[in-house]
Amino acid sequence: MVTVAKTILIAILAGIAFIMVLQVAFFFPFYMTMIVEAFSLTNIAANDNYIRGEYYDDAIAKLRDRPMFNKFEDSTDPHIAQIEAVHDDGKSAIQPPPYYSELQYNADEGETVTIGGAIVIKPYRQRGNSITVTVIAYYPLRMTLWGQEVAPVDIPVSFSMTTTTLKYYKDLDLPE
Repeated sequence: MVTVAKTILIAILAGIAFIMVLQVAFFFPFYMTMIVEAFSLTNIAANDNYIRGEYYDDAIAKLRDRPMFNKFEDSTDPHIAQIEAVHDDGKSAIQPPPYYSELQYNADEGETVTIGGAIVIKPYRQRGNSITVTVIAYYPLRMTLWGQEVAPVDIPVSFSMTTTTLKYYKDLDLPE
């Protein structure tokens, strides 16, 4: 009787171990996609000292079109992939809409410019500052046993990468 119980226990543990290894095999491409997107956005941020709104929108659209990232259909769901980019002073490094990039370059000194009565914040800083790009997503850990989903869990996963800005802007003062 003891050997039968041990055999059943070993079979259950081996099944659980197999399912966990299989989930890790699915997690690897999920995480690598986050790394690739963070790397490409970090390169863009290093070259321009900020992330243009068009690049941000394209990156979000690419992430949400991937099979592992579109498990959540509701666009207001906080579990959908998110991208954050912040300067070392904590302010956003993503260009806010509306995207008036050519007018922002011609702004006077300071961090804001008025366009059509609306205040637009300059998202860029002078070269030498750091920007941290973070891609945040939720890995949908799902196990199906005998046709039923067992204990679905959404695991929060993030990847951050920091870069130093390279571009010199004449409309900004050099850091002292």
